[in-house]
Amino acid sequence: MITDINPFVYSRPISPDEVIDRDEETHRLLQWAVGGHFVRLYAPRKYGKTSLLGRVLRDGERSEGLIPIMVDSTACCRSPTSPSASNAPTPAN
Repeated sequence: MITDINPFVYSRPISPDEVIDRDEETHRLLQWAVGGHFVRLYAPRKYGKTSLLGRVLRDGERSEGLIPIMVDSTACCRSPTSPSASNAPTPAN
């Protein structure tokens, strides 16, 4: 019996305007960013981490004058044996 069901059904990150009910998390992450703190955000795949970060970056730019930069490092961190590794760039010799 499956008991842990992901409540979010999206195949891609959503826009910052579509992120709802995450005001407290957004504010806390923004406080930490402005304070220069390192933060580790983790959850199972497809639980909205990227969407939440997108909102934090947008809000940080608007309210704090931060310059948002998002780096997707998933391609560089895949195992050569992972199913999606064939999509990762191969290093030049």
